[in-house]
Amino acid sequence: AGVDGVEIHAVHEGYLLDQFTLKYVNQRTDEYGGSFENRYRFAVEIVKEIKKVCGQDFPVSLRYSVESKTKGFREGALPGESFTEAGRDMAESEKAAKYLQDAGYDMLNCDNGTYDAWYWAHPPIYMPENCNLEDVAHIRKFVDIPVVCAGRMDPETAAAAIADGQIDGAGFARQFLADQEWVT
Repeated sequence: AGVDGVEIHAVHEGYLLDQFTLKYVNQRTDEYGGSFENRYRFAVEIVKEIKKVCGQDFPVSLRYSVESKTKGFREGALPGESFTEAGRDMAESEKAAKYLQDAGYDMLNCDNGTYDAWYWAHPPIYMPENCNLEDVAHIRKFVDIPVVCAGRMDPETAAAAIADGQIDGAGFARQFLADQEWVT
């Protein structure tokens, strides 16, 4: 198709591939359920097939929710709230980020949340600015590939986090949809 790379919108926001990885959602009893490796198998198979067809040097990024921020079905956690994570917690995320890198992903484009905690992935005005930065910066320590942070970031904080090596890039979308001159 003539593209220079691809991003798999996968282990993110509770979409289908993310549902495979989440132990509270994935109740399968076949090779795609149960163990950590089985739950992440689909995401691994995707990158391996892309690399097989397009070449090992073809860049493949993964959209990745560091933590689910979910108490259960239809129950998202709010900033500062004490809760037991039903989905991907930080310990699993550390392991998963490294596992996905080793599988062949070339970049992680990160935030937090699932459909049950949508406001983490798409933070409204009442969410704290830079609400995902701390978690994404933490994951950066576990991989050797670029890590991008998204989610209500202000440009000054994003630039400082990149300069400090906390993250490798920052993702912005809604700002540009609302104001095409946003960066000027």
